[in-house]
Amino acid sequence: MINVENLKPFSKFCYTIGMIPTSYKVGLTYEEQLWWFCDFLQNTVIPTVNNNGLAVQELQNLYIELKSYVDNYFENLDVQTEINNKLDKMAESGQLADIIAQYIQLKGILAYNTVKEMKEAVNLVNGSFVKTYGFYSNNDNGGAFYKIRNITNQDVVDEHRLFALNNENLVAELITEDIINVKQLGFNENDTEENILNFLNNVLLENENYIFKNLNFKINNSFYPKSNTKFYFENCTILNNTETNQIRSFYIDGKNNIEFIGINTIFKFNKPETTQQAVFYIRNSKNIIIEGFELKDIGGDGIIILGTTNKGSENIKVNNCLINNARRNGISLTGGIFNINIINTEIKNTIGTDPQYGIDIETNDLLLYNEKIVIDNCYIHDNYAGAINIERSSRNVTIKNSNINGQIQGRTTIANGVESYPKLISIKNNYLNSIIGLKGLRNSQYIIKDNYFNEGRIYTENETDGTAITKAEKGSTKIVNNVFNNSITSPININFGCNVSVENNTINGSPLIAINVTNCYNINIINNIINDFAKDRTDDTTNAIKIQTSKNINILDNIIQDDNNITIKIQDLINIASSNSFVKLMNNLARGSFTNFINYVGFDTILALNNILENNLNGTLR
Repeated sequence: MINVENLKPFSKFCYTIGMIPTSYKVGLTYEEQLWWFCDFLQNTVIPTVNNNGLAVQELQNLYIELKSYVDNYFENLDVQTEINNKLDKMAESGQLADIIAQYIQLKGILAYNTVKEMKEAVNLVNGSFVKTYGFYSNNDNGGAFYKIRNITNQDVVDEHRLFALNNENLVAELITEDIINVKQLGFNENDTEENILNFLNNVLLENENYIFKNLNFKINNSFYPKSNTKFYFENCTILNNTETNQIRSFYIDGKNNIEFIGINTIFKFNKPETTQQAVFYIRNSKNIIIEGFELKDIGGDGIIILGTTNKGSENIKVNNCLINNARRNGISLTGGIFNINIINTEIKNTIGTDPQYGIDIETNDLLLYNEKIVIDNCYIHDNYAGAINIERSSRNVTIKNSNINGQIQGRTTIANGVESYPKLISIKNNYLNSIIGLKGLRNSQYIIKDNYFNEGRIYTENETDGTAITKAEKGSTKIVNNVFNNSITSPININFGCNVSVENNTINGSPLIAINVTNCYNINIINNIINDFAKDRTDDTTNAIKIQTSKNINILDNIIQDDNNITIKIQDLINIASSNSFVKLMNNLARGSFTNFINYVGFDTILALNNILENNLNGTLR
């Protein structure tokens, strides 16, 4: 390359005064000065200018060459060759080895698509963190965070929570959250039924919470949940198509503090005729919640709850479930249980093999009690044998705020000469298109209050021995503040009861005896309104109130009337017959057409005062 040269200022000057130089040491004559300057131009200035011109020309040529190279660089570039060449040079110099060593020792967060990729990685060290985007494949809901650490002698590599890595001295430990997606543990809904069951029983541990999300899988044998766990099921379908007897899908035995929460999740079985299946089987367990599931086509019971000792199973809640088409019972409560709440649940279409109730409250051991049972805001209908069966050793059972179509019944059992009967049964504020059948009134306590009966009624079955009721009996039955509409037979029919109160009820449109009491002790029929009680009758052989073979009877402040102006003449509005004792009739009002207002035959003592007849052409007090 030609170097650019610089011109230096010259110091040749001519100092003269006139024609003679002032100094002969530094000065020149004009002639000498001219010769020197010409020489300076020829030998210094012109060569320098020519040199610099060549330098500029060279620079211009180099610029043109560079521009051409840049313009054509990317068209002719071979990236891989360039990179290889660069890497070769870095490898030769040792620079590449230094960079790789630094990367291998990195302790930041590394990302992989799957667990398999993480296990095969070679750049993990103790202290690293890993994020995966899936377990088996990218975005399969199994993505999670892991901590890379040194393996210890106590570690058990299970390939669910702890994973072996390419470096045999390291493991990847799952970092769990408050709720673990089972996909993060390697759950595979397409796996074999045996492997799925093995996962449920061996991988899911105590003291953890799990979510099953958007899954469809089969359980053809029993899953045994562990204590102190929560299971969330969201948008799942769980199938059971086994033909094996006694399969209980969720078998909770001797466990505590377990919650099953479902959102849009169904357990669907195939309802085989030879099985006694159950979806949830709860035995000797406490603090269990089942919420938000649909249980369908079960070969046996939707839910079974029992204890082998009193209070063996305690604090169990079934909430917001649908149990449809169970073969045996929707829910069976079979003794040894305490504080059971069935809330906001629909039970329907139970049919197949006895008992066939929506809810069956019973026990095989009369010393094991079903105690403190609450059925609240439920819809129970279209079950073959009836809606609710309460029998044997049941205590403190409440049915409230529910819509019930089908029979509710309470029963007694005699075993080894000892009678077992339900106690403290409360039926309140329900809509009942149903029959309430009661038994054991001489010893049981029933409260039936604030209900609306549509074509429903209350009746009691005959006692086994049929012995007379005495004042020594401890039972009580209160039928208070109910409305009976369009009953197809007698709305209230009480037999063998003790301490029976029928108060503040309204009865509309009964074709038969509105209130029928037989073989009872201590009866209060007070402040009831009986409207149109002989609806659709074509004869006069009925009564509004009929009392037979009973003692201590008070009929007070009742109104009996014909709102629809029926012209048929009823025989007796109030009929008291067959060896009754201590009867009081006071302040009753009757309106309508009848033969006798009050007809009493066969009694010891009767007091009839202030009973009023209105708009009656033929009626008498006899």
